[in-house]
Amino acid sequence: MPHVIDRINEARAEGIDVAANAYPYIASSTSLSTVAPDWALEGGYSEFQKRLADPEQRAKIADWIHDEVVRRRDRGIYVGRIANPALAQYEKKFIEQIAVEMGTTPEEALMKLFSETPSSPSVIFFSMSEPDVQYALKQPWVSIGSDSGSPTPQARATAAPAHPRAYGTFPRVLGHYVRDEKLFSRSRPAHRSRRHTARHESGPGRVRSHAHS
Repeated sequence: MPHVIDRINEARAEGIDVAANAYPYIASSTSLSTVAPDWALEGGYSEFQKRLADPEQRAKIADWIHDEVVRRRDRGIYVGRIANPALAQYEKKFIEQIAVEMGTTPEEALMKLFSETPSSPSVIFFSMSEPDVQYALKQPWVSIGSDSGSPTPQARATAAPAHPRAYGTFPRVLGHYVRDEKLFSRSRPAHRSRRHTARHESGPGRVRSHAHS
């Protein structure tokens, strides 16, 4: 993170108006299929499953996932919703635990989840560090955003579990980083959650009636 921040500061010193945004969590949430190689996903999820049904291609995919994903962060892969009731017992568990319960390797556990679900399971990656998050949030040119939609209560009954950032981004900034950690004053999050973003999106620079941000 410091290296990235330094590069952006260098660009800004040269007059380039570079900015960024961040959310106050060390985990990200997306589709589990993102751990597969790009070539395996060409044509969509159904084509991906066809490749998994071919022993030669399946072995290549498993080897790639082992080398590029499992060896690096198998303890940080937390499986969310699985669109197959027969596999529901593996929801809300780390892939390492799922592999133990299946009696196989983490990459083969992933292969099973992919092969036996009509759509990719959701996943949470614990791949960031708290010091990096705080270092990013302290930069004056970093705006605060949730990077998430907020599902309605009705949708939540059938959808994958929402990332905490969908509802908790701004309360966490004010509660944890302002009140507890004293990372910055109470006024800064308000500015960097609204006015800062609006300025970079060419919107009105002041929060007022009928303003857009």
